[in-house]
Amino acid sequence: MKTSHLPEQNANQRLVAALCEKINSQYIPDDLLREYTQFLISFNRLLVEKNQTVKLTKKIFIVICLLLSGISISAQCIATPTAPSCNPAGSSVLVANDVVGAGQIKTINANGNYGSLTISGGTLIVCSSATISSFAFSGGAIIVNTGGNFVINNGGAAVAFGNNCIIHNFGNIQFNVSIVTGQNNIIHNATTSSVFTVAFNQFVLQGPNTFLVNNGIFNSSYFIVQSTNSPGPVCSGAPSAIVTNFMINQYANAFTSPNGPSCINITQMVINNQPMTSSSNVNICYQASNVTISGSANFGNATVNNNCASCSIVLPLRIVEFNGICDENKALLEWKTRDEAGTDHFNVERSTDGVNYELVGSVKAQKNGNTYNTYTFSSETQDLGPNVFYYRIKQIEISGETFYSKIVAINCNTELELNVAPSITENYFTVSSIYTLDLVTVYDAAGRLIHTSYYNNEHFFTTIVNNTLARGVYLVRVRTSNGKMFNRKVVFN
Repeated sequence: MKTSHLPEQNANQRLVAALCEKINSQYIPDDLLREYTQFLISFNRLLVEKNQTVKLTKKIFIVICLLLSGISISAQCIATPTAPSCNPAGSSVLVANDVVGAGQIKTINANGNYGSLTISGGTLIVCSSATISSFAFSGGAIIVNTGGNFVINNGGAAVAFGNNCIIHNFGNIQFNVSIVTGQNNIIHNATTSSVFTVAFNQFVLQGPNTFLVNNGIFNSSYFIVQSTNSPGPVCSGAPSAIVTNFMINQYANAFTSPNGPSCINITQMVINNQPMTSSSNVNICYQASNVTISGSANFGNATVNNNCASCSIVLPLRIVEFNGICDENKALLEWKTRDEAGTDHFNVERSTDGVNYELVGSVKAQKNGNTYNTYTFSSETQDLGPNVFYYRIKQIEISGETFYSKIVAINCNTELELNVAPSITENYFTVSSIYTLDLVTVYDAAGRLIHTSYYNNEHFFTTIVNNTLARGVYLVRVRTSNGKMFNRKVVFN
């Protein structure tokens, strides 16, 4: 959002910062509450009668704090939060036909159909594949972690979000019905690998104080921005893509892309009663021969390509995921890409201080467009000095342009972090760690999965594999609650 919409910006910045600080300390004094209420009135952010006593819950203030400090004042999209643990303290496991009420945290860690689900003020964390047949969302938060897959059917009926609804998607969300947002909503497609789909249905964004932040891929049949929104309701990270059959925009300059180029791919019809954007970072991609434009195109200051079949034509390669672990004094790296037709190769670079990097290897690009590709690389770390190494991927385009991935830190002195000790005489082993633990899987020498155990925030536990375990070498993989992965070899004699 342009700062011209925010008079007395410095004073308001200080006010929002003070509010957020008080929220974190669990206390909001009455004078700050009254001052902030007047601030909201001045921006038409909340419909409040003057001289009326206003009581706002902490949850509403958290939403407002995110909206105003994350979007309006900084003129950036909302920053991506850290994904939570799959088993946070105080949580319980979601069951079929469940309700997630105010103050509750419930988790999904097992694949399945959970029947009906009502979220009315609590928080749901999804870490596996879950299907919901009947769904109501009157308030609260949904967080889909990396690897999670959340599918909503709802019997074909549209889902109308209530006020103060938040979604953070680090994985995959699919609504097989239409969505209509409410007031004070945030839909956050959090990472470059996040996918949010409203299959064959309408996505209706209306507010006020409701925002879509898209850092990944957002698919819908109809993408509708209503006139009831607040400024800049659609904020796109770079490079992200919105793909829709029908674009209907009723709010002036609804689309922003403050951090670099993003793309909107339209395949059938454009109905824009208001200009879409004031930013040239927003790329409009469509094929004039296939798309009907009703009235004026009203693309605003967008960069327009009317002979464009895919966002990959107007956006550079995306390294959508980059991870690494240490295994037997080797750094094992894996990265995933999308739309890499213009890429020649990748350089793998290593650093011991996070500042100065050296080339340790190169991988040729597969050069496949409109698809995902996965690459792996192994780097020796033994006898190189430090315990922690920093890796990054340098993408080299055919044109000579270069792009860098995020930086991954890998600690090869992990015995201090986690230890796996087998029993000498029995078929069990113990795991101890400085971190709380989440998941343990065991594989035999042929790579077959033979055991899985889930644990809830424990630092130490004993796992019995079975009573007929053959002698030999086994691989134990451990996932901690903060997402760290460890591999250990265990020998049963």
